Amino acid sequence: MDSENSFQGEAHGPVVQAGVVHGVLHIHGAGSEPAKAANGLPGRAGLFLNRKTELDAFDGMVAAYRAERRSLAFAITGYGGVGKTALVVHWAHEASSRFRDGVVYAELGGSAETGPVPVGVVLASLLRQLGVADIPKSDEEKLALYRARTADSELLVVLDDAATMAQITAARPSSPRSMVLVTCRRELDGFAFHEVEFTKLDPLAGDVASELVSRLVGDELSPGDRRELTSLVTMCGGLPLALRVAAAQLRENYRGAAAAFVARLGADRDRLASFEVDEERLVDAVFDAGYRHLDEETARAYRLLALWEGPSFDGAAAAAMLERDEESVRALLRRLVRVNLLGADGERYEFHSLIRLHGRDRAEQKETVDDRRAALGRMVRHFRNYWIARDKALSTRPRACDELYAQIAVVHQGDHAAALADLERERENLLAAVLVAQKWGFHDYAWQMCVASFPFYSQRGHYEDWITTHEQAGLAAAAGHVRALIQLHNQLGAAYFELEEDTKALAQYQLSLELAIKVGDPMGQQTNWEWIGFIYERRKQYENALHCFEKSRELIARWDDPKKQRRALALYDMNSGRVLVDAGRGAEALPRLGEATRFFTDDGDVVNVAKTAYSIGEAYRALGRLTAAVEVLEPALAVLTEQGSLAWQASVRESLARAYRQLGRGEVAFRHWAEKQRLDGELRSRRQAAR
Repeated sequence: MDSENSFQGEAHGPVVQAGVVHGVLHIHGAGSEPAKAANGLPGRAGLFLNRKTELDAFDGMVAAYRAERRSLAFAITGYGGVGKTALVVHWAHEASSRFRDGVVYAELGGSAETGPVPVGVVLASLLRQLGVADIPKSDEEKLALYRARTADSELLVVLDDAATMAQITAARPSSPRSMVLVTCRRELDGFAFHEVEFTKLDPLAGDVASELVSRLVGDELSPGDRRELTSLVTMCGGLPLALRVAAAQLRENYRGAAAAFVARLGADRDRLASFEVDEERLVDAVFDAGYRHLDEETARAYRLLALWEGPSFDGAAAAAMLERDEESVRALLRRLVRVNLLGADGERYEFHSLIRLHGRDRAEQKETVDDRRAALGRMVRHFRNYWIARDKALSTRPRACDELYAQIAVVHQGDHAAALADLERERENLLAAVLVAQKWGFHDYAWQMCVASFPFYSQRGHYEDWITTHEQAGLAAAAGHVRALIQLHNQLGAAYFELEEDTKALAQYQLSLELAIKVGDPMGQQTNWEWIGFIYERRKQYENALHCFEKSRELIARWDDPKKQRRALALYDMNSGRVLVDAGRGAEALPRLGEATRFFTDDGDVVNVAKTAYSIGEAYRALGRLTAAVEVLEPALAVLTEQGSLAWQASVRESLARAYRQLGRGEVAFRHWAEKQRLDGELRSRRQAAR
């Protein structure tokens, strides 16, 4: 019988042309055989704690993408040693049963000294895990075979320590039912283009980090040693690798003596060297893996910025330190963020505590002492100018460096709240700037910042910073600058006055007064008599207080500057008027308080307007003019609340509570009184902390 053996048309899948077939025909075309269930995962970490948020997120993503029939690729970035691999391997073990064709795993070598694993090697490894014995020679054939084998798969592909998008895109299965889970040290440029979602993994929270160390060390830890774990966790910055190394050290070398190990870690210079196992500095090594891939410009920025003692910085501060324009510096900062050697929160940047030590160590190796000192000097100068520019918005008082103030433009003129908010945001950097200035010999910067600090510290009640800056830096830095010493002793006295330590306050005022008398400085003499008057006022020795204020008024007449005279006389009116009110002489006080209000209003000094309004309100209340008292006290409270002075807020709240109670408005009076009690409690806490 004649027959025709031919095929015409479009074929979808394999086509066989044959004569007579005896038995069963098995077709083995490329990609037609389903991938066998695979499991190439490494073992899990022995102890895995508290990544529930991330694990739940993975579960949710798988469900969402499968419902939409979209291929999912997700990357975890983060600091070296933060636990990226442990997280994805743990979840992959848990989730493997949800993927019909199993799990394959590849180490991509992104942080290896030998460099990234070539794409062809990655594909060969994945194909072997899928059961392919005969691996093609060319990368193109490997990729074609891999895509064919995964075209209808439900496969989880785990790619650890990715270096390039080429590695990830090559290993991505063809099937939309598969998932790729990636770890990498840095955010890759192609994530968005290739639709790879990503997130940054944070270090462990304090309580979880303590639990991890405690469970790894086990019974070696005594109850007393367990209390040291908080300090240990802080020194490790919650970084799981550092915590595991610390636990190994505690268990093997310290027999659980956490206090001794914490004492060793307490020296910053030695801390990274202490994270060692079998003579291998594991924590140092993971940071080196990112550092060695930096170009020299970015590496130098990393080294110098790590020298800074403050907790964070913005682009303007970094530009000042690096002596570059802000736009180019922001590009450098973005590169450091992308390789996870620097953290970013909006417009602010910060180092992980251990990475900062790594950067400082590299700075000491590569930068000269002079270069390091110069960089720190530029940063300190930036914060000095920043502080002065905002202090000029807070006060027009005389300063010991008025010539410098004249050279720096004011920021937020007339807006006290904005100026205070700026200073509050940089508070820790400002403290660091004073201490760094003194440490590295920038003595003028140190005392100039202390001079600038008075309105900010006094209005916000930052007593601990106030005393630290003046006692540890300012006074020593100002040696030989008599005007500065007069002002700094007086300011330190004011800090102790606010802490209600009158003996210490009076000692500082006396030192300042003696210096002012010695050099014939009527301005310095006047301000000290004024503050001594405040001590008498607090002791309710009103006549002595008024006597001191009169002494200060006599000295004002000897000043050369009429503008400063007018301000000082307004302060005299405000202070003496307040004492007259307290002494029961409110009617006599009101004209003085009215004069003070007019001056401060014209001068744009809203804070002193509010303080004067408090005394006016108290005078009205004493004279039975309760409605008028409330009308001046409520706006004063709004201003003082906005600028943050707790003591003055408490005083105004008490006055309002009494006025409203006398008006028969008990509910409003109670609210003010309750808030007054809360403010008093916060003040006590701050004073206790400073003491």
